Amino acid sequence: MKRQGSNLVTPTGLVLLALLTLVAAYLRAPALEAMLFALLLLCSAAYFWARAALGHIEVELGQEDLRAFPGELVEARARLKNAKFLPVIWLEARFPTSGAACVAPPAEEQEGLEPGEEPEIKESFLWVMPQQTIFWRQKVRAVRRGVCEIRSMELFSGDGCGLADRRKSAGLERGFRFIVYPEIRHVDPAPLLARLSELERSRSGFYTDSTLISNIRDYRDGDSFRDINWRLLARQGTLQVNVHETMAMRRLCLMPDLGSFAFTEQKEVNGERQTVRSAHEAELERMLSLIASIIVAVNGRDVLCSLVIPSIDGAPARLITPEERETQVTQLLTAIAEIDYHGGDCVFPAAEIAEEGHMLGQLFLFSLSLPEGGGETEWEREGLRPLRVVLSGAERDADGREIITETELTGV
Repeated sequence: MKRQGSNLVTPTGLVLLALLTLVAAYLRAPALEAMLFALLLLCSAAYFWARAALGHIEVELGQEDLRAFPGELVEARARLKNAKFLPVIWLEARFPTSGAACVAPPAEEQEGLEPGEEPEIKESFLWVMPQQTIFWRQKVRAVRRGVCEIRSMELFSGDGCGLADRRKSAGLERGFRFIVYPEIRHVDPAPLLARLSELERSRSGFYTDSTLISNIRDYRDGDSFRDINWRLLARQGTLQVNVHETMAMRRLCLMPDLGSFAFTEQKEVNGERQTVRSAHEAELERMLSLIASIIVAVNGRDVLCSLVIPSIDGAPARLITPEERETQVTQLLTAIAEIDYHGGDCVFPAAEIAEEGHMLGQLFLFSLSLPEGGGETEWEREGLRPLRVVLSGAERDADGREIITETELTGV
């Protein structure tokens, strides 16, 4: 907020007015002295009123994280209390969001903005009386995927004449986030589910949980000694084996290959031409929208999804494995909304993925295009061969392995 008050209502301005008043008294100019003295009193009152206006203003939020898809409206709520015995003539409250924030005021509140002026999430109040509590409900429009974290609220106030104003950042004991999910579009997950079923049949499609015993039967040739029920053998002398509970492995593991969207370009930085890494943002958002749409589409089809987000510029990679279909959409779409990639180095933890493979499910790697060059990859060194889903129209990669294209999933 730009300062709107007078330059006289500052410590320097007040000192200058006091000196001018003394000079007028010394020169014996009573009319000028009276005018300067009245102006000094007015500016002093405005200065001290503005300093006290924002004292003891309590702020409390009325909600947890707000979640929405692009284009949707959500309502932010806050409570402000004037906990002092001095009225506040005017008060303006703002959520501190930048011009690149994922939320903005509704379109009707942005009318009349000057060219280049950024829309702000704000509300103004007049005459907040002592000990009065006011409730602020602010409609906010989700504009793009991302997360906007609110840890403080900016308050502005001043005197009634507009001679002085003050700004205060009120920290929030319990902040919240605006979470905007990727855009959801129509997809047909049948190509993924068909590959999943084929891969399950090729490896029997099941695994057994050694902690769950469903039955006991007589020993047969070929049974593992680890399955023998040694307690029954000790008691009854009969050789019997435990039959463990069979668990289905219907889970898709979706992995955004963020590094495939990076490219290098020449930019002028501080007057010098430098080579910097950037990302194809439009294609990246399209890929994240595709992954989010698949998560929504397979939810409720007896299929769980997991998500692997690679390490970005040295930050830890994330392996997210929801256990319940009822909560997986919210959990996974929130993780996708939190991705902030602008062309940095990305590394998948192949060894960790191989170790946790039984929990992740079948791997599907989403890339912008097919990788160049051949040779053994880090995936293959760890015994992993993820199926690749690409945004281009290619049908096979350089090694002749099958891929799935975006067109197969969207029909476009």
